[in-house]
Amino acid sequence: MDILKDKLKKLFRQILSRFSAYGYGYKISTEVWNLEYESGRWEYLSTIHQMAHYMIIVGYIYHVRDELLKNNLSLLDVGCGQGVILRYLEAGQFSNYLGIDISSEAIKQAQSYSGSNIQFVEANFEEYEAEQKFDLIIFNETIYYANSPVQTLLRYQKFLKPHGLFIVSIYIQRNSLDYIKKINNFFDVVSSIKVENDKRKKWTIELLKPRKLSQA
Repeated sequence: MDILKDKLKKLFRQILSRFSAYGYGYKISTEVWNLEYESGRWEYLSTIHQMAHYMIIVGYIYHVRDELLKNNLSLLDVGCGQGVILRYLEAGQFSNYLGIDISSEAIKQAQSYSGSNIQFVEANFEEYEAEQKFDLIIFNETIYYANSPVQTLLRYQKFLKPHGLFIVSIYIQRNSLDYIKKINNFFDVVSSIKVENDKRKKWTIELLKPRKLSQA
């Protein structure tokens, strides 16, 4: 019983610290991620208040498909959580979708989105090695959990097709502008849009093109 109490106390401390930290490489244990998804902590991501910034991501996806590549896309969603982006996409509008997340509980919940061209994998994105290349790689409010956001994006360039692009969505809080500035020093900004919802929460969503000789 004492061991269980100690474990619960440790998890509680991790959860409390999780809500006060938002910086480069801040580490959240897999236990905490799973507990948050089990408790419904992230269900608000599916509410109308979150819709605006998701629709910008979807708009970028459709723009790349219809205006730039003229064909259906292969998508990699890094830190996909429950697969919320799929809520706004039609399965027939992309050739294949792969979502990766460190939380087994998130992946389990994401399985509600079924389809022959949809796949989810439990993985730590800082260690993940993709077995295929993608037209678009999406970091939706996840890049700031990396030890080095720029280095992480540069590493993921090898998983892009020659014409591939990134979509990076960043929630504006504390060091967010630093993230954006550093990233933009190494990638060409195809488009950048700022969104504010009715709760006064703000995001910057960018469509980024890798530079061939980028080095951090």
